[in-house]
Amino acid sequence: LGLMLLQIKKLFRCLDGQQSVRIAVLILGGLQVGFWLYLFLYIAQHSNPKGDGMEWVAMAPATGVLGALVWPALQFGAKNELLFLALLLTCTAALINVAFLLEIAREFAESMPQ
Repeated sequence: LGLMLLQIKKLFRCLDGQQSVRIAVLILGGLQVGFWLYLFLYIAQHSNPKGDGMEWVAMAPATGVLGALVWPALQFGAKNELLFLALLLTCTAALINVAFLLEIAREFAESMPQ
């Protein structure tokens, strides 16, 4: 167990300060912010103008993912520290957002008149 922890610490030190990891974190984080903006526009275009506005409730978890996962990762990337954690956060946020987009698209497809 001690040897495995030592190897993990070496991996963290190896990745910290790596310019390629930092660039990947910043690009993934920027794409996540772009996804949030796209989601906002997608809901605005596909929502029912005479409906109750419940489509906009989907922005709450999207904003939560942006604030809880992407924003700290972008901060770590900008400061060039904890890059492995930042990469893990952005990849997790990307997976959550893909699942989220698929669910929203399915909901809108089901609500469209035949």
